[in-house]
Amino acid sequence: MHRIRLPASLPPGLPGARLCAILGSIRMVFKPGSTAAEAMRAAGALSTVGLAFVIALGIGYWLGLKLDGWLGTAPTFTIIGSLLGLVAGVVNVYRIVKESFGPPKT
Repeated sequence: MHRIRLPASLPPGLPGARLCAILGSIRMVFKPGSTAAEAMRAAGALSTVGLAFVIALGIGYWLGLKLDGWLGTAPTFTIIGSLLGLVAGVVNVYRIVKESFGPPKT
């Protein structure tokens, strides 16, 4: 396998300067000693953070809304479901960030 070695920076305006800056910052942000593949895998996991948070919140709200409609308890379960969705979203974000920036698995 051949490794491509990118320079630390390129003069602005040259093709690839932006990509080089992005890859350099990704390399600095993730775990020391990680390979480019591990850094890209972590970047992919981090890109799902917002989506995971919104989906958890939406599911909690929707379930609360359905329970309110079924039981006839106006906003009670909608509020409870939204709060549970919020907690689930925060837990998802914490789990994803911990896996991306945590200590290496042995």
